[in-house]
Amino acid sequence: MCLTNFKKVVCVGFSHGWLILFDKNSKLFLLNLFARAQVPLPNCNNITKSVLSVNPSHSKNYIVVSIYNNSYCLAFFRHGNQEWTEIKNGNFPKMYFDVVFSENFLYVLGEKGSVDIWDFNQDCFFPKKNISIQPTGPIKFTKSRKYYPIELFSDTLYLVLSSDDILLVVRHIGEFVTEDGRAIHEGECDDSICPYRTVKFNVYKMDLNREEWLEVKSLNDRILFLGGNQSFSVLAKDHPGYKANSIYFTDDYWDRIDEDYMYGGHDMGMFSLQDGCVKQFCEIGLQKIEPPPFWVFPDW
Repeated sequence: MCLTNFKKVVCVGFSHGWLILFDKNSKLFLLNLFARAQVPLPNCNNITKSVLSVNPSHSKNYIVVSIYNNSYCLAFFRHGNQEWTEIKNGNFPKMYFDVVFSENFLYVLGEKGSVDIWDFNQDCFFPKKNISIQPTGPIKFTKSRKYYPIELFSDTLYLVLSSDDILLVVRHIGEFVTEDGRAIHEGECDDSICPYRTVKFNVYKMDLNREEWLEVKSLNDRILFLGGNQSFSVLAKDHPGYKANSIYFTDDYWDRIDEDYMYGGHDMGMFSLQDGCVKQFCEIGLQKIEPPPFWVFPDW
């Protein structure tokens, strides 16, 4: 296995210790950097994000799920099959924002904060939709555009399973941000470098009984890791050096990363729910980081 041309590889996910990658010939494969193992996959075009059900090193009954086709399609590949199988969800196109696997259940975040839960029982070829939740949300969530207008900001949504909770995390990104943290219009940049920057996160917890997203003020001893990887949560006491009640994030703003700018891949840092502040890990003015960083944790 040769990693010398890693710069030409595109990463579309990290899950259970494995990277999901496209090589320079657009061939899709799994890669475990720790075990130095590689597994080929059938091709699937325009993937936004991919996750694994289990670690392929531990079980051959693994499943890969991908959001693809500009985030309007969902498909799975089961080990031993020859191709991907689309998961159709009704007669109308639906946009997907995030996917998370847990205990053979696939959690899918859709439009307006909806959550579908699919049961991938090993005895069934095709998954069964177990639950479909169309929740309401707090005023701050539904009217977020008042605080983050669409002409200055974009939002990225994540689904996180944290202990026994289902969390929705909304990431607010300023399209052009000055050194002092102000989001401005592109025409106001003049000769300054004003790359996109994450300025805020909001966290919500699903109340399954009322089917409602409730705002979360504190994660307590929890830490969230977000980006192109499968979103996950850990306890701060088990990971010295990381700050509790915080969100660590990497750059997964693919539309802007792929544009012809001198920057991209730079938007990574830590957000503290305690003081509401973002600490960026990269200084403005750095050159584009290709490929953009991912959170990588071993799964022995």
